[in-house]
Amino acid sequence: MRVVCYSRVSSAIQEEKGTIRTQGEVADRYCAANAITPINRYVDDGVSGSIPIRERPGGAKLWADADARRFDLILVFSLSRLARSTLEILNALEFFKARGIAIKSLTQDIDTSTPTGQFFITNLASMDQLMRDNIKENTRHGLERIVRAGQWAGGTPPFGYRVVDKRVAIDPIQSKIVQDIFKWYLGGARVRGIAVRLNAADVTHSISKRWWDTTVSKLLRNRAYIGELVWRKRTDRRKVAGKSVCTKTTKDQQIMVRIPPLVPSEDFERVQLTLTTNQANSFRNVKNFYLLRGLIFCRECGSKYVGMTSGRKPWVKQFYRCRSHISTSQIPPCNGKAVRADLLDAAVWDHCSSFAENPSIVIDELRSVMLSKQDNQWELRLEAKALDASIAARSQQRAKVINLHRKGIVSDAEAERELLALRSELEGLEQQRQELLDALGSAEDAEYRIMTAESMLKLVAERVLSADDEARREVAVAWIDRIEIETVGAGREGRAKAHVRFVFQSSAETVTSVAPGVATSSARLAACWPRTSRKSTA
Repeated sequence: MRVVCYSRVSSAIQEEKGTIRTQGEVADRYCAANAITPINRYVDDGVSGSIPIRERPGGAKLWADADARRFDLILVFSLSRLARSTLEILNALEFFKARGIAIKSLTQDIDTSTPTGQFFITNLASMDQLMRDNIKENTRHGLERIVRAGQWAGGTPPFGYRVVDKRVAIDPIQSKIVQDIFKWYLGGARVRGIAVRLNAADVTHSISKRWWDTTVSKLLRNRAYIGELVWRKRTDRRKVAGKSVCTKTTKDQQIMVRIPPLVPSEDFERVQLTLTTNQANSFRNVKNFYLLRGLIFCRECGSKYVGMTSGRKPWVKQFYRCRSHISTSQIPPCNGKAVRADLLDAAVWDHCSSFAENPSIVIDELRSVMLSKQDNQWELRLEAKALDASIAARSQQRAKVINLHRKGIVSDAEAERELLALRSELEGLEQQRQELLDALGSAEDAEYRIMTAESMLKLVAERVLSADDEARREVAVAWIDRIEIETVGAGREGRAKAHVRFVFQSSAETVTSVAPGVATSSARLAACWPRTSRKSTA
């Protein structure tokens, strides 16, 4: 009889006594007592029993040799060494049985070559799985108690921290690097540039050793740096097709652990906004080129227009369509029309080219607008100053009335009547003041746009005429403030008007009127189009 030995130990369960050496010695004694010489040994050291046999290094070789019928009997220390899942054990037994191979447990009176052994092995497999599940549940509860007590449950803490007395503390060296990364990014550095800078300075990451784009990006998104460390974001790690797969936990399953923050919350939120904007504007993150993606909004419902395609090659058409018409958006569909991307892109780019070819017209207009804005700001500031004086005077009157009431000079009814009148006046003045501040902020924002417009026009004028797609995209993002699609009419006769506002304009202008392109596109993009499940590509 051709006999082989299989041994396995899991590094996750340190308490087990069945080490690889012990299992080998038991197998040797059995073979010596029965005058058996094993023809091969298969070993999996530090491999969990939850991993299927054919996905383990030693188990895969065992499986392949069994399929080739190169042995007749497998000796294992115990049934749990083969697998801890009842289903996995039964599948393995069926596989080996079909090839005339038996399994014998050296510490359990089980031999699958007999009907009784097959019966007992099924029951023991169920008991092994029950024991494993109980250990797993008890371990989970134990870790929860440790975490809720503020202690570190094991593993590597986030970069910038270290474990001191079982608690997360700030690492004085790494924390400075984390703060520098946030400062660099807020200062205009990109993720790739930060990674290159750190690698050039020989800064070693605690996990990946070398810094990559994704390493920096994940660090910038980690809320642990504002003191919010989430434990158990994922659970139930398992192997699927050779890859480690985890299940994302729900909010109620997660535990928030408060740790010392490294970055102010305001800076962290600014970084998140910048990351989102940069990702949306990244030229590499789209399958098809859309010049105006992220800049178009629907006047019907306020949603963004997204890029999508229709038809098959070579008749593929690209469109911009209101996001409410995408089934996954969970937004009720509006009456906003889709527009042909090629027509709208060309019309808007013609305006950009005109500005670039003859910027003096725009610059002269900007200068005259700036002078009027400056005068307007001066008037607004004077009016706001007068309102502040009026508010201060009313506040003093209110204080006097309260003082007179305390001295008994003014009755309760008189004081109440006077205070109500003053409060009404103060509320009116405060509302006027807020309106003035909003107008002043709008004027200052317009002044900023005007001041930067001339430099932007001069900067890109030479690049516009010979620009590639990426350069055109950069120009569009820099020059265009917002595009709104207005739907005029209904049904197939309806048209979509595009109102474009450039950063150096105080108001939008109608750039083009684009038909939905029903005749040249798929019927699904006609009037009363059904909601599509096609994912956005912009």
